[in-house]
Amino acid sequence: MVVNAVAQAISDVSGLEPDRVAEDIEIPPEVDMGDYAYPCFALASERGESPVSIASDVAEALDESVFKSVRSQGPYVNIVLYPSQQLEAARGSVEVDAETVVVEFPSPNTNKPLHVGHALNMAIGQSTANILESVGHNVITENLYNDRGIHISKSMLAYQKEGEGETPAASGKKPDHFVGDYYVRYGELVDEDPSLADEAQDMLQRWEDGDESVRALWDRMRGWCLTGIKETLSDFDVGIDKDRFESDIWEDGRDIVRDGLDDGVFKEDDDGAVVVDLEDVGLGTKHVLRSDGTTVYMTQDIGLANHRAEDYDLDRIVHVVGQEQEYHFSCLFEILDRLGYGFADKLHHLSYGLLRLSEGTMSSREGTAIHADTVREEMIRLAEDEVRDRYDELDEEDVERRAETIGMGALKFYLLRTDPSRDVVFNPEESLSFTGETGPYVQYTYARIQSILAKSEPVNGGLDTLTSSEERGVLRLLMQYPDRVERAAKAYNPSVIANHALQLAQAFNEFYHEHRVLVDDEDTRGARRQLCVAVADQVEQCLSLLGIGVVEEM
Repeated sequence: MVVNAVAQAISDVSGLEPDRVAEDIEIPPEVDMGDYAYPCFALASERGESPVSIASDVAEALDESVFKSVRSQGPYVNIVLYPSQQLEAARGSVEVDAETVVVEFPSPNTNKPLHVGHALNMAIGQSTANILESVGHNVITENLYNDRGIHISKSMLAYQKEGEGETPAASGKKPDHFVGDYYVRYGELVDEDPSLADEAQDMLQRWEDGDESVRALWDRMRGWCLTGIKETLSDFDVGIDKDRFESDIWEDGRDIVRDGLDDGVFKEDDDGAVVVDLEDVGLGTKHVLRSDGTTVYMTQDIGLANHRAEDYDLDRIVHVVGQEQEYHFSCLFEILDRLGYGFADKLHHLSYGLLRLSEGTMSSREGTAIHADTVREEMIRLAEDEVRDRYDELDEEDVERRAETIGMGALKFYLLRTDPSRDVVFNPEESLSFTGETGPYVQYTYARIQSILAKSEPVNGGLDTLTSSEERGVLRLLMQYPDRVERAAKAYNPSVIANHALQLAQAFNEFYHEHRVLVDDEDTRGARRQLCVAVADQVEQCLSLLGIGVVEEM
């Protein structure tokens, strides 16, 4: 990478190790301040001299022939690269110690379809996996299906009472929506007859005891729901390497808890439930088994951690789960540590904020969740309207193809442009704007460049003609890409990539507004064409990391 060359050059004249220099190199906030800046505070402290004086000495000692310019400014050495060096930096790779990383998402329940919150989860999870893989990690994506428990029993009980043998095919409904309707129906039934809560708990107990009739009903309804959920995952371009099921691991978790009870890690409370006292770390008391012996989410997660420890030699596990579960994961990590699992410090909760829909958009009937399928369908419908308004000559197949790419791109970009720690208020119409901070705006920039490139053949052109402030601004953003990918990977933060793509698109459009690409002068035309190619390639890379496609024409 170019930054390593800069670090080596400074190392040669300062005596500091290149790695130490590289850690301190910065990218100045303004274009006219240079492409890289080296603060001389550490070197000055080591030598007992003024950082301003040191900066002057280092700048003077550097071989200016290697770079376009070198100058000192206060305690900083500012270095300006040649355009060719900037493009080289833009194509640089991130150097990491490769690790095996499990990224777990979206972890749905098999009693209802994925809801709108899962759309955010899927966007964050898939893009995080893409980013980690892009820097060289071995990434394994896993989906944990919560396919047993009291919530499952509730939908089963409602179907048992009112289903009368109905099937998704006969009803004409998507299978996961069909099952979800019975979960909603349970809520209505238990309001009318509160004793059904005891029946649901009894059904869970019977399931854990292996009751054949309960297990048969469970298997049937689970199968329906899995079919529908996997269709949704495919529609959102989610790639899962391994499915896990709570039904396969809950017993292991229960056995580990019972062993931990014998070892004094856990204790029984007055009601006979098994708990863990986490008061000493400020986490209170946490249940790990109910008083009737049935398991809870924590039991399952203990069993899951044990399974992963047996399956992989892992460096990290990233749980992509909403911030409402922060307490749960804090307890889980502490419990695993107390159980003696050495991998407890390898676990990370990628906590994200809430997703809310802007008032009055895509609302469904009172009291029901808005499904991820509904959001997807609405985004594609709105995109189809936009495409038809812009291009009346397209056939229907082309409209649908473009609309899906643009609509899903708009949705994912809107969800990912915000730091995961913050809540997102999603506005479908705003997300589809071809101006502003949106996915379609970035996609449009890519399509605009493809149109420019289609009108000209590649020509040789010296990049040194790229001297305007707009051209320099684009080059400067291009060269920051590897650093931003590295930052996004370290922080599990796809918004770094989304905002880089947006900034790059904005900078390119500012350049294009001020300068023609297809000019008569061959050197200038060739240089600007190379700039266009570099921007298009990087925009496509950014969008790919976010799970978003490009459109050649818009």
